[in-house]
Amino acid sequence: MINNKTLILISTIMVNGSAFALQEFDIANNGEITAVVSDYDVSRITIANSRIDNVTLSSKQLKVDTDDKTGQIYVRPVKPNKSTVSTIKIGNLKAQAVTGSTVNMFVTDVEGRTYTLRLRLQSVPSETILIRPLRGASGSVGGSTDFTNQVVTMIEDMYLDRKNDDGYVVSEENTKIKLWKEVNFMLYKTYTDNRFVGSVFILQNISGKEINLAENQFWKPNTVAVAIEKPVLANRELTKVFVIGAKQDE
Repeated sequence: MINNKTLILISTIMVNGSAFALQEFDIANNGEITAVVSDYDVSRITIANSRIDNVTLSSKQLKVDTDDKTGQIYVRPVKPNKSTVSTIKIGNLKAQAVTGSTVNMFVTDVEGRTYTLRLRLQSVPSETILIRPLRGASGSVGGSTDFTNQVVTMIEDMYLDRKNDDGYVVSEENTKIKLWKEVNFMLYKTYTDNRFVGSVFILQNISGKEINLAENQFWKPNTVAVAIEKPVLANRELTKVFVIGAKQDE
């Protein structure tokens, strides 16, 4: 079980004709946040009722473009992000998730307030990071959009067959899919929010012998995590396979 989960409300807004997933933070002067930016597309950073005056980066992984008219900035990766696959434990369930590198950004607004942004590069579409300054306070305040925690939460909810406790749209699918001749494969349910699409598959071994399943057998473009309930199956045994993909702009 995952404790102390932070529910992140992510909405979609339209900016210059493109869809951006919105991450909102209430943060005081000298505060810190952790946010996600796309590792292949442009992401936007803006401050409510203010303008960004100065930006300093801890590395050259990101390119920053400044919009002098609006006082916001756009960031994009200089080159493709070298993602790595890490293993996550969720109770007795093992999941593999794609994790990207983190870049520290120091932002100062025109009022002289400074914010530290820990930007995690992930294989997701364009993001908008909205900073809402808190008046008369200091320190780290507000939520965190830690990518790994969100992935873990979604896999846990799919594994426990929860309905919509964390704001997902849950759809019954029950659709047979051709995979390999040795298995029966069916899409059972989908869990969708504005950032991810989580799919629950049911797989049955019909090969006549024991088979071993591996997470990399279910990776596709835009996949960010895979978990297999029972990776070793005797003949006729069933297992669930959980796949999370980054939701693409429509």
